[in-house]
Amino acid sequence: MIKTRKSRMLPSWVSNDHPIVQRETALWKKRSRQWSWVWIIFLLLPLMCSGLCGLSMTPILIEANSAGEWLFSIGAILSVTLWMLHGFLMFGIWLLSSIGTSTVIARERETQNWSLLRITTLNIPEIVHAKVIGVLRWLSLPLALAVVLRIAMSGLLFIVAILIIFSATVGVGATAPQLQAVLVVASLAACVIIAIYFIIELAAAMLYNCSIGLLSSVLARTSANAIAIMFVLHFGISFFLIAPIQQVVILAVSVFSLRWVSEANPVTQMITPFITIGSSIIINLAIQIGIGVIAYALAVHQAKRIDE
Repeated sequence: MIKTRKSRMLPSWVSNDHPIVQRETALWKKRSRQWSWVWIIFLLLPLMCSGLCGLSMTPILIEANSAGEWLFSIGAILSVTLWMLHGFLMFGIWLLSSIGTSTVIARERETQNWSLLRITTLNIPEIVHAKVIGVLRWLSLPLALAVVLRIAMSGLLFIVAILIIFSATVGVGATAPQLQAVLVVASLAACVIIAIYFIIELAAAMLYNCSIGLLSSVLARTSANAIAIMFVLHFGISFFLIAPIQQVVILAVSVFSLRWVSEANPVTQMITPFITIGSSIIINLAIQIGIGVIAYALAVHQAKRIDE
């Protein structure tokens, strides 16, 4: 009964039982079997690179004079492995989500199935939403792995912070336990914030990439043209819209910081870099979400106007 009530609260196009979702997911799973070697490459390359990194740090591990140096070297190897694995994985997710959504409508027009979909009981927005959900369900395993990696990287940052705190506060005196406790709590809070940001940034990036791909799909009659338009849109938006806005914001924050920072106040000097970085992060998220929402709305509106 509980499951039924929850399912009624969600739109029908979210359900696995939706015919468009089932069709789209099955289609992409069938294609992914033919391209499984791509994921193998994306996973093996960072592991090979981290292995080379580990070999290069072997002399450091051998000559380590303390447990702290040995743990630091192991942590560096693990950090490189996680970051490279995450980087290659996210590149694959962003690429495949853009390509996948760029073909969902164009493929139907190319095979002359769009007119058949239009005469069903499903409305156009529901068809579009269900097709995007099908692509996301196809990428559910890589997305779950990306979330796990991002949480793991946040945990690794916390461990590194703990090691730095305890090594830096050695010899402080009687106040060391209290200082360590405060710094540990602050580090834990910072890592939790970083983990939350990682999840939000992943959702924003998926919204942006899927929306650009979907907009490309409704602007083309064939899958090949849709993919080409998708790359053009990504390039144009990144270099002629996102990059200039980011530079203007960073410049504005820097000018404000120069007026605000005083050499006599070390606290403001310490806070200023965090303000600059935080402003850049916030504006990047806002741009991705804003462009994603606008592109998705335009794609749905354009899909309603497609006759064939």
